[in-house]
Amino acid sequence: MTSTTDLVILGSALAIGSLIMIFFRPRLRSARRLASPQDMQEVFVRLAGDFSPSTIVLLRGMPTKLRVQRESEESSSDEIVFPRWGIDRKIPAYKTTTIDFLPEDCGVFPFHSRDDRIKGFIVVVEDPSAGAT
Repeated sequence: MTSTTDLVILGSALAIGSLIMIFFRPRLRSARRLASPQDMQEVFVRLAGDFSPSTIVLLRGMPTKLRVQRESEESSSDEIVFPRWGIDRKIPAYKTTTIDFLPEDCGVFPFHSRDDRIKGFIVVVEDPSAGAT
């Protein structure tokens, strides 16, 4: 049952990432053309019983600043783990923790709480303006 649930979640994450690219591609392209190499993508994640959002879409090759705000004292939510990037970070209750990393490969990458009860996905997509002139 767990593997079926994981497959459904993975499929949903891929579908959401595809829809975002389809509907927001023109905006991403025009915004990226104006961006400088020092730009970062910044995402705010709320942790209160689960991750919100639980699926995060990022552009490949763009530095990322993930801001995680833990709104609970529950011990299972005191740490966030990103296995793909080797990140294992303590998240203090009622504080915002910043995590910087560089998503270099496209794909769907899981992240989770310390005890693996709370799960989410990072979907890394190709920058649509990479081939634009």
